[in-house]
Amino acid sequence: MFKRRQLEMDSRGALAVLRECHCLLEEKRCRVQVLPNLRQDPCISPVQVSRKIKDLEQVLASQEVFGMFESGDHSGVVSCLRPMLDWTSDNFSQLLLGGGDNEEQTPISLLLLSLLAMKRWQECLLCSVAGLQELLVSYKLGNERWVSALHTVYTHLDRCLEEAPGDLLQECGESLQRHLVVCVFRTLELQVEMTDSPLFHLLPLSLPCSVLYFSLLSLWEDGDVAMETRPEPGVDVMETETEQLPVVVEETDREAILGASPAVTTNQEGCRVSGSRWGLQFLCDVHDYLGGGGQGWCVGDKGRILHILVCRLREELRQLTAHPPKTRVALLRELEQCYYCLYGHPHKKAKAWGLQDHGAEQLPLTWDSAQVLLEFYHPSFLPAVEENRALTPELVSLYRKLVDIIPDTGKVIPLSVIAGYIEGRLESLPLPSPPAPHTSLVSEIFYLLADDALKSSDFFSALHNYTQSVCYCPERVDTWAGLALARARTVMKKLDRRDVRGGMEAVLQKQVTPILRCFKRALALGSQHHYITEKYGLFCYTVQSYCSQIITMPHLYSGKVELMSWAERSRRGLLKLARQCFHSALSKVGGARAWLYGLVAAKAGVKLGHPPAETLPLLTSVAKQLSSGDVIPPASVELRGPWMTWIEVRSFR
Repeated sequence: MFKRRQLEMDSRGALAVLRECHCLLEEKRCRVQVLPNLRQDPCISPVQVSRKIKDLEQVLASQEVFGMFESGDHSGVVSCLRPMLDWTSDNFSQLLLGGGDNEEQTPISLLLLSLLAMKRWQECLLCSVAGLQELLVSYKLGNERWVSALHTVYTHLDRCLEEAPGDLLQECGESLQRHLVVCVFRTLELQVEMTDSPLFHLLPLSLPCSVLYFSLLSLWEDGDVAMETRPEPGVDVMETETEQLPVVVEETDREAILGASPAVTTNQEGCRVSGSRWGLQFLCDVHDYLGGGGQGWCVGDKGRILHILVCRLREELRQLTAHPPKTRVALLRELEQCYYCLYGHPHKKAKAWGLQDHGAEQLPLTWDSAQVLLEFYHPSFLPAVEENRALTPELVSLYRKLVDIIPDTGKVIPLSVIAGYIEGRLESLPLPSPPAPHTSLVSEIFYLLADDALKSSDFFSALHNYTQSVCYCPERVDTWAGLALARARTVMKKLDRRDVRGGMEAVLQKQVTPILRCFKRALALGSQHHYITEKYGLFCYTVQSYCSQIITMPHLYSGKVELMSWAERSRRGLLKLARQCFHSALSKVGGARAWLYGLVAAKAGVKLGHPPAETLPLLTSVAKQLSSGDVIPPASVELRGPWMTWIEVRSFR
């Protein structure tokens, strides 16, 4: 019956059967009972049955406690497990080493989590220290369950010290603080002793140092009062020489980046920051110790100690604006070293920048950690479409990784609506929905990737990223301009092959309208943007040239009635748009380019059949500019038109 109940996963029924079996064996005073036809447990005894009863009772008790924890009955969990945490209790080891299928279901984990949920900080600290002492005394066990229990206690202890308000250790007394520090140092000794053990990777590597940091905060803060009268320490990160610490960008730029992103605060890192320089020095020394020799311990426990150091360095750089240059450089270098260990960035130029390879295994980026990383590396300004790119190849690689972890929420206009507007199915864009906190940052990520792709002639990638950026920020002029240019250059690249006889009708008929709508939207948002106006006019003029070719060379397009009809309908409208654009550009910019705008505007007017009274003033103005000597035209201006047609204007001096 017991085996049957076990197979049916009926633990309570199995326990009842075992108790009945034990009673029967006691009544018969039978020492050993043979059970035929059984391979497992062919013989049973009262002692064996009693042991199974005890084990099953412990399993049932663990299941009941876990059920209370899952239902939110934290006080019930504490009342059940807290009595077990007693030096004289036989269940002390069961509390620490017994239990569930995973680390989160062990009794000690449930007890500490319940105390944290109830914000009983002092009791949680006492239980954690008691558990640490018992585990370190029973070090000879050295099995996987023991290591897992040690990691669990340190994890919850670190959280307790971080989240507790005020100075928890001082409230609990000096004796407890002394016991805690002794436990931390004993754990650090065990790390060295178990270096060659197969269980070493399961040990808490950086959590003991994190606990020690929070334990000593109050001492450092008290020591800061007399800091100015103390002699300078022999080695101090704040006094590192500038020559040994090259920086990626200018200090003023990096300072602006560090203080510019209000969306990212130290609270997102989960760090309680102290203003103590001694605490900062301690964290830097711990980083060097854990990373020394290329062991990569500094990223242990999900890089806990490095996250605290990053939070501390960022706070230092924000608050203390009176740092001398060499101090700022030292702090920035230490911050970049943390990012290099955590995420492997920068990688290719790490040695040239003075960063050390600690052999750390790169941690996966999350969106929260990516926001902190971007606060350091994100450009302080977004380049316009006519300016040079702002991202280095390494930053492009980093931004491409970030695209995979961007939250799905935050778009103010759906992608389908943007596509419908561009293709002409919608006359106007709807009002954007309220943005999420990360909307602006995500828009900038996609914009920078698109800008780099556009200036690298990767028009397909640029088109994709510009479209995504518009979904997050539909009011940025340069995004719409880049979207128009990416589409226009794709078409122009095909037209420049001069093979307009094979498949070009689909390109011209389907792509021209979306390009014109993107240009129109960009100019509606930034009417004084002369670069966009110029590119808009050049695109219109180029496409109308191909329309002219289709009309004037009908023998090349025999049978393509629809294409011929489209060219006849579109040519005049495109010429009008080109003329309007260059007339508008003349009023926005002068100097070296004004003569070219006037020349093309006059040429478009002639093709439209405008009277000489309209075109001659433009040509006269161009002639005056060229003859005045203020403008030096190029030696040759080549205006490429349709297939087998081009014009070259050469000046003879």
